[in-house]
Amino acid sequence: MNDIYAVVILYNPNVNFLISNLPNILSQVNKVVLVDNSTSSLQLTSEFDSCVYIANHENLGIAKAQNIGIKYAIDDGAEYVILFDQDSEVDNKLITSLHQSFVASKDAYKLACVGPRVLDVFSNKKVSPLVQKEKFTVDGLTVCSQIIASGKMISKDAVLAVGYMEDELFIDGVDHEWCWRAVSKGFNVAIDENAVMTHQLGEGRKSFCGIKYKISAPIRLYYQFRNILNLSRRDYVPVYWKLRNLFAIPARFFLMSLQLNRKEYIRYMLKGILHGIKGQYGSIEKKSAV
Repeated sequence: MNDIYAVVILYNPNVNFLISNLPNILSQVNKVVLVDNSTSSLQLTSEFDSCVYIANHENLGIAKAQNIGIKYAIDDGAEYVILFDQDSEVDNKLITSLHQSFVASKDAYKLACVGPRVLDVFSNKKVSPLVQKEKFTVDGLTVCSQIIASGKMISKDAVLAVGYMEDELFIDGVDHEWCWRAVSKGFNVAIDENAVMTHQLGEGRKSFCGIKYKISAPIRLYYQFRNILNLSRRDYVPVYWKLRNLFAIPARFFLMSLQLNRKEYIRYMLKGILHGIKGQYGSIEKKSAV
């Protein structure tokens, strides 16, 4: 596993969970690169001597943090880089399974990246798209349009050909945009059905008139709404994604405005829509108020 590096993005992490999660990751890779967007530095014990800790001392966004980790890994000799969020549970076979699938199928299907089938922590069900049609499954590998960032294994060759993550998106849509860009350059994206990873999608779940929907933090809705509008202008972004997300904005605006802190939700959603219409990018902290 000398050619595999893991990059874990941190932002005010649960340190106990991180420490319990690291041994399984470390047992399957050469190094773990922890990139921390928190304002205060994290103190790790000396037992994790195969970890590299990079403190940004500010929230640079997930895209830039991923790029910092990916670049470190590639410069240090990595052929494969696997990305993780701080709250994804990693078992002791996940990375090995993904790597084996990647190596076996990379040339046959010109793969840019491979990820696990996600098990949503809230529903305890495997996540499968309703609108997006996965292309085909062969030998346990499902070729699709995009996968989430956490658990995504990327090859160095793909990074050099496709480029790094888009910093200016800051957070939401970063994972999918990179996949679509890779597909536009002739690569494929795949899910390893033999690798399942438990992951938290959103902040929680609520129900309205019998319909369950995902709760996001107000500031995340800013980035989601803004980046939906920005990405929908790009010709390499799938039409089904544009239609699904653009038509969903009014419904999501209504549902989120029902939350207890509705004024905060409404303020962030309006700001996201306005900045998306204007074509603005980057951190919300650097934008003027509505």
